[in-house]
Amino acid sequence: MQLVPYKSTHHLRNSSTLLDLSIIDDRDKLMEYGQQDVAFLSAHDLIYVKYRIKTQRRCGRRITYRDWSCLDMDAFMSDICGIDWTVLLASNSMDEKVEEFNTKLIEIFNKQVPLRTRCFKNLPAPWLTEDIRRVMRSRDQARRAWRRYRCDRLYNRYKALRNNVQALVRDAKKEHYMRMFSRAGKAEEIWRGLRHLGLIKARAEGGRLRHTVEELSEFFAQSAEQLEQGDGIVLEEVCSGVFNEDNFHWKYVKPESVTKAIAKMNSNAVGADGILLSLLRCSMTYLTPIIEHLFNFSLMNGVFPRYERLQ
Repeated sequence: MQLVPYKSTHHLRNSSTLLDLSIIDDRDKLMEYGQQDVAFLSAHDLIYVKYRIKTQRRCGRRITYRDWSCLDMDAFMSDICGIDWTVLLASNSMDEKVEEFNTKLIEIFNKQVPLRTRCFKNLPAPWLTEDIRRVMRSRDQARRAWRRYRCDRLYNRYKALRNNVQALVRDAKKEHYMRMFSRAGKAEEIWRGLRHLGLIKARAEGGRLRHTVEELSEFFAQSAEQLEQGDGIVLEEVCSGVFNEDNFHWKYVKPESVTKAIAKMNSNAVGADGILLSLLRCSMTYLTPIIEHLFNFSLMNGVFPRYERLQ
């Protein structure tokens, strides 16, 4: 702690003393200080300091979402139909093909369903109804009236409205939580609801594997040596170099297989590539041949997109 170096601040007829003190914790934050006599008011000098204090603003909650209100389905389908896939079809690299496919779709998605970012200062409060908001506004008006006129009648009215709001919010919260948890069939739904309300921390993002993809592939390739004796015959037959397509072969992926596989997907989660399953389903008429080409190129050349291996 440090003392601001004022001169004598208390003056009597026969003496002057440093009676008034100002103590700071960091001299570098002291921007200005001074004192002024106010003999007409007191024997003490008026002292002041100008201190540099950095206030921490409350961090809002930022949410990035896609604005579906801007979606024009006719324009979206027209853009999908007009994609030039020449570069993708001509490439001999699986990674380049996947990158080109993702880039083309994301460009159209961002154009037709743009990303928006909103900042929320407060946590979500789905239990707040319009009736509760109306009572809150009445409470705030009563508080302003009481602070202005400072009479007991206005204070009692404000206190009654304040207590009423607290009771309404408490009951609404209880009802909302009970309804949410009673409808949750799985534990993950409960945890998702708690994260949405900000009652627990969100999952950490950006986690990385402790091992590279190549190390994992090598490990699982070597683990074949640990097969049981009964499976050793099958392994020996496969490793003998004799290929019998009746026993094992890759089937050519057909358009109906692609359509059927995507139709079976029931997750609405967006992957790291940012492609939305809902928009993908809408445009399957135009995208099925390209997805079919990607699958068959991967199987025929024995390669797998590195981008997908990292997911």
